[in-house]
Amino acid sequence: MKNEEFNYVYTAPNEDERREIEEIRSQYDPKQIPIETGLEKLRRLNRFVNAPPRILAIVLGIAATLVFGFGITLILEWSKLIWGSVIGSGGIALMVANVFIYRVFLAARKKKFGAEILSLSKELLHETDK
Repeated sequence: MKNEEFNYVYTAPNEDERREIEEIRSQYDPKQIPIETGLEKLRRLNRFVNAPPRILAIVLGIAATLVFGFGITLILEWSKLIWGSVIGSGGIALMVANVFIYRVFLAARKKKFGAEILSLSKELLHETDK
């Protein structure tokens, strides 16, 4: 006759593990998902309006600086005065145009989402139209 023995070892999670487990579980529990408040929605909309024009301006500014730098390089390193002046001037023109492109793009985004932001802010401030 064989001696069949059953061994069971129970280990409870320590406090840090338990906290981590509960944090992960709360991300998937539909009752625990936070509901966006009005102020959070207003902040999200504001970022949604301002971020794309700012990103475009940064990318265009970097590109304009690189074009300008290439024009200067043509002049200083390769003695191509005409081509360097043309390309460098193009970089300067892009730098100047960048400001206006940013303003136009931002104005278009404000026009598109402005009514929603204004109505939400009036609602949050409990204001009524007089």
